[in-house]
Amino acid sequence: MPLTDRNRQELYAILALLAGLFVGLTLLPVNLTGPAGRLLGRLLLTGLGSGAVFIPLFGIAIGLTGFGWLERLDMGRLAIFCGGMIVLLPYAIAMATGVTTSADFEPAWAQWTLGQQLVGLLPALITVGISSAIGTAGAVIVGVLGFSGVTILTFDWHPFEMLKEWADAWGERRSGAQGLRGAGAQSDKPSDAQTLRRSETDRRSDAQALRRSETDRRSDAQALRRSRKRSAAADEHALDQLPDLDLLQAPNREAFDAGEEELEHLGEVLIDTLGTFRVEGRIVGRTTGPVVTQYEVAPAPGVKVGRIAALADDLALAMRAQSIRIVAPIPGKAAVGVEVPNPVARIVQLRELFE
Repeated sequence: MPLTDRNRQELYAILALLAGLFVGLTLLPVNLTGPAGRLLGRLLLTGLGSGAVFIPLFGIAIGLTGFGWLERLDMGRLAIFCGGMIVLLPYAIAMATGVTTSADFEPAWAQWTLGQQLVGLLPALITVGISSAIGTAGAVIVGVLGFSGVTILTFDWHPFEMLKEWADAWGERRSGAQGLRGAGAQSDKPSDAQTLRRSETDRRSDAQALRRSETDRRSDAQALRRSRKRSAAADEHALDQLPDLDLLQAPNREAFDAGEEELEHLGEVLIDTLGTFRVEGRIVGRTTGPVVTQYEVAPAPGVKVGRIAALADDLALAMRAQSIRIVAPIPGKAAVGVEVPNPVARIVQLRELFE
């Protein structure tokens, strides 16, 4: 059975999820993955330090995305983020713990200090190389630049946006405090008659504007209510009037009578074929549909219904039909139904269903 795209995607997701879990277990201090897993975990911890944690996280994220649990996750951005943090996290720890040279690392990983285990050999070499070239301050700038690049490419964000937000908030608080001090100083000055008259005029103008706004609001509300009433009445009137059936195409009455003669002939063939097998009966009714016609055959006294049902293939051969369905007996009637496909299928018009 060939694999569909969905099956192939889920298979890759299972492989990535299991691989991520396996690599994550190799990083634990408990031996759960055997000699091979222990060797892999020791190599990752020795070479990458704490940055090795992002390798199993990347595999687990790919698996969850393949199952549709993380639909909005972009694989390209996730790969850039995990790849960058594999180096940047131990790089930051190395700068914080003051790693000066990679020669300080003992040959045995178990003899390393906690800071050395979190840094790893590769990030230590990178940190020492950058620090020796441009100094500690330059190494810090390189680290901030690398972290900003990773976050911009993945989250469209960088740490300096946080500084900008703090600066804006501080500026707003400072301007607000200055405004309050200015208002307090202004209130301490003695007011003259001209200032009082201007304040009274402004108060009256504001009151008049408020009254006009309230009047306009009430007028808008009344107009909206009237518009809603007219719309509701129009919709109700439109629902009460159904479209006329004359809009639909009328069925072709000639199609009803076109196959009557052939249907009568098929009924005679049916009775003759039953007589050939010594099954006597007569047609007592017929129900004609657009595709299938059911003949109601009343068997003669003493004829078993099962004999008619057993002749379905013989009847189909004699009547040149693809298949014949026998209802033995018809519920509520003393007859056996023989359903035969019509010689020509008739198209049912939509108007017939409504009439």
